Amino acid sequence: MKKLTKKDKILYTIVKMYNDGDNLLRYEDILVKVFKSFPEDFQIRFYPQFPDTDTIRRALYQLIPEGYIRISNRNCALTNDGKARGNKIIKSLDGDTIQIEGRRDLNYNIEIKRLLRSEGFNMYLTGKMDKIIDQDFYEFYRSSVRTRNLELLGKIKQINEVINRYSTENTLQAKNLLAYSSFLLTKFKSIFNEELK
Repeated sequence: MKKLTKKDKILYTIVKMYNDGDNLLRYEDILVKVFKSFPEDFQIRFYPQFPDTDTIRRALYQLIPEGYIRISNRNCALTNDGKARGNKIIKSLDGDTIQIEGRRDLNYNIEIKRLLRSEGFNMYLTGKMDKIIDQDFYEFYRSSVRTRNLELLGKIKQINEVINRYSTENTLQAKNLLAYSSFLLTKFKSIFNEELK
């Protein structure tokens, strides 16, 4: 089995907490559970009885741009991708019987339809690129001016992964969607860069 990274171990712990019925995933609870699950990876140097909170926090926040979690007011929420990835890690590590969201494929189909019907995408297809505005950017990536930096990166990654999956079903349309995504990131580079500061 491929060696687990610190991010994998944190996601493993969070999804285990979620599967055990812990829907309110508080930062402090995650910190304690991660340390108890993997003490050798997350201990303070020379003080193995204490957790290295900085290491845990850094690895935890790296899960946001990967689209696996969202954090608000020191509470963590798992995305569908986070649940699926975490459950794969659990299965490979523990061999547990796991519960993966049954709505995953339904959500995927709904998302593809939303992207294909988006106003900005259809203007792009008809050559009306000059009419595409920042609102089309936010709509395509399910975000807004209030979306936090790391979360925006996660949303962009999620959308592009959905499109890449769609390429096995409709190569031409997926290619058009990816081209539109690239167009948006280029046209709104200043907004995008501002969001990521």
